[in-house]
Amino acid sequence: PGSRRAHEATDAAMSAAGQGWALITGAASGIGLGIAEALARDGQPVALADRDVAGVQSAAARLAAAGAQSVALDLDVTLD
Repeated sequence: PGSRRAHEATDAAMSAAGQGWALITGAASGIGLGIAEALARDGQPVALADRDVAGVQSAAARLAAAGAQSVALDLDVTLD
């Protein structure tokens, strides 16, 4: 958090998303969660996706409790 590169990535994502929803994969923890938090702080609605269902639901609930518009999605983007 706070790095210039992360902030630039957040700005680029918000510009691309406009006022629509931002979809963040791997959002239950780590970089994905950090991006979701940064976008949500800036007022961007976020759809948090992860295969860790409990983790992504918890993350979305924390963001919602802080006033963000968020939703949790059970999503695995890996190829089998």
